[in-house]
Amino acid sequence: MFSVDRLDYTKGIYNRLLALEDFLLRRQDWHGKVVLILNLVPSREHGEHYQRMKNQIEQKVAQINGRFGLIEWVPILYHYTSLPSEELVAYYRASDVLLVTPIKDGMNLIAKEFVTSRKDLRGVLILSEFAGISKELGEAVMVNPNSIEELSRAIETALEMPPEEQESRLKPMQERLRRYNVHKWGNDFFEALKAIVSKKNALRTKELNAKLRRKLKEAFKEANKRVLFWITMVHWSPWQRSLI
Repeated sequence: MFSVDRLDYTKGIYNRLLALEDFLLRRQDWHGKVVLILNLVPSREHGEHYQRMKNQIEQKVAQINGRFGLIEWVPILYHYTSLPSEELVAYYRASDVLLVTPIKDGMNLIAKEFVTSRKDLRGVLILSEFAGISKELGEAVMVNPNSIEELSRAIETALEMPPEEQESRLKPMQERLRRYNVHKWGNDFFEALKAIVSKKNALRTKELNAKLRRKLKEAFKEANKRVLFWITMVHWSPWQRSLI
């Protein structure tokens, strides 16, 4: 399994470790068979909060490795470094499961990169329902990253998923990403922007210029029945006074 994230409290990294710990407690038959490669990309290293979070994560990694590890097997391979794109793609293609489980996130290109790289149509994406990309990659194994039990069960599901189901999930996601590329996204964005401007112009309030005032006065004089509305305001702005 592979996990790569910036060091950030929104990424749900600690919950990921708790879920792996729960999985290893429940499924001893997987001991010696599964490894999580956990890669943290340095971020805000001098911030006290982030340093404390980094220490907490590293302590949990050491605890899990110490509790379950054997001479020939270490459950978590931990790296604190930035990865060049070539190495990142190699990890994507070598892993059976990718964990993208932020507590709150935007688009998250990591999930897209993993799906795109799997030309063999193998591999499982575990994705947080709170990541923006979840709306586009609906075939992923969706989880609530705040639920350790749900995360643990998702790991179990992903590791035991048959190749046929992996393919049936990856294929539509790849086709969607191929179809909805940067050019399509850009065109849709500008079309939506034009529609908003057009709607704004249609709903624009007309100012009472001299011509409209004369028209209102004439209509008022010619009307058989008239109704007057008086609005009392404590402070009139210059714009409001100009309408009278």
